[in-house]
Amino acid sequence: MSARRLLLLAGLLASACDPGWRRVGGDEGAVCNVFSPCLEGLYCHQGLCQDEVPPNVHPGPTVKVPDLAGVEALAADGDFTCALTRDGDVYCWGSHVPDGEGRVVVGEGRRPRKVEGLEPAVALAAGGGEACAVTASGTLRCWPVRDPPEEHWIPVQPHEAPEAGVAHVATGRAHRCVLVKESPDRNGRVACFGFNDAALGAPRDAQGRAFPLAARATLLASGPGHTCAYSTERLLYCWGDNSYGQVGSGAAVVNLAPTVPATFRADLLALGAYHTCAAVRDGGVWCWGGNSEGVVGDGSQYGQRFPSPVGDLCARAMAAGAGHTCVLSCDGTMSCWGSNAYGQLGDGSTNARATPVRSRFTGALRCVAAGARHTCVCTELGEVFCWGDNAAGQLGF
Repeated sequence: MSARRLLLLAGLLASACDPGWRRVGGDEGAVCNVFSPCLEGLYCHQGLCQDEVPPNVHPGPTVKVPDLAGVEALAADGDFTCALTRDGDVYCWGSHVPDGEGRVVVGEGRRPRKVEGLEPAVALAAGGGEACAVTASGTLRCWPVRDPPEEHWIPVQPHEAPEAGVAHVATGRAHRCVLVKESPDRNGRVACFGFNDAALGAPRDAQGRAFPLAARATLLASGPGHTCAYSTERLLYCWGDNSYGQVGSGAAVVNLAPTVPATFRADLLALGAYHTCAAVRDGGVWCWGGNSEGVVGDGSQYGQRFPSPVGDLCARAMAAGAGHTCVLSCDGTMSCWGSNAYGQLGDGSTNARATPVRSRFTGALRCVAAGARHTCVCTELGEVFCWGDNAAGQLGF
């Protein structure tokens, strides 16, 4: 065996055992990871520096998503994306999209398709293989984007849409949580439903509902197996899967009841697969949980069981994918960190980043959404741009 092959083999073994292992000079064929990036012009994919961009990988802002105008909000998960326009219309593209009857069409999702049969919507959410919209009347409608596809709209039980209406929805792998609207100008309690007992945050009542918080809430977000809410008591609560410390309780055990990971004010929440981030609008960002490929963003090699500050960021909007996080900054730029094997950070490379790196996108941004391995933004002009993995057409082309 040649000396070069022996060196590569030794590097692969070392990087598998130690996430902080590094080899100076990430030339072609070198082992690459978050602490050992490839040289300029090379791409890190499957742990090795390569001289070509892998298929379906778009490591930087591409052309805008066609057939969309007036977009004000985005939601993404896995390999699909949805957009909400100022007229209340919802468009989706990617793995599976619904037709006018609520059935799912497979293999026709590379361009945005309008979700028919919806009242005008005011909010969107995506997670756990489904997308949900809250309509102007407070009705909750959800549809599947999973494989194999289901035939119709996902049933929303009567108790999931109380008479007072729904103000906001967050979806996970096998649960949904809603923020109930008590009156037109006042949000109420958090109610959770589904099959993942840990993610519900409280025992179910006779109608299958769980009410994890006694106080009213102003923010709500879910990852695949955990949920967080910010209450009117100015406390951040999290519950559910905590195998990587993503709940922030300090112990890697499932939290069946809400715990308070921090006492700081939270204006923004973003939950990934195994990490959590919270931010004060126009202020700092904190993240905690599993730190694979630097997704916590504090530059460390290991997971954080308590909130850890992320650089010197001023956040206006924030989104978390499975293993990456992006923030729209107060100065109009966007910074991302974490996994980047598919170019989802938008910096033009496929090198993972343990601290925030500025996206190459230039323009006035309004919103951001992150799927498993892709990122999308909407601009103040209502246009949408996406980058990252496009294997299922989740970038819109």
